[in-house]
Amino acid sequence: MDWFYSESNAKTLVELDRLVKTVILDKDFDPEHLAGFNATREAQRLDGIQDTELAEMMFQGNDGWNQVSIEISVLFECALNKSKSEAPKFKVESLYYR
Repeated sequence: MDWFYSESNAKTLVELDRLVKTVILDKDFDPEHLAGFNATREAQRLDGIQDTELAEMMFQGNDGWNQVSIEISVLFECALNKSKSEAPKFKVESLYYR
């Protein structure tokens, strides 16, 4: 409960239950696996995943993840585009979000 009420008020009781039930109480959980853990490093590793098959395995819909491809209009200050629709587009394939 100390972890839940510290640092941020963005955590939910549902997330706390999930942490306890699916991680800490899991038969395969070993606290030694977390020795040397660094959240920033692990987030960077996730951001760098290039293997589509691995990403699809990790970010599943039943965990609340959605996958989309989007196009972003790239507007440049020095370029003269009459409208946003005329600006060059950058396509992002396989964007995962929750």
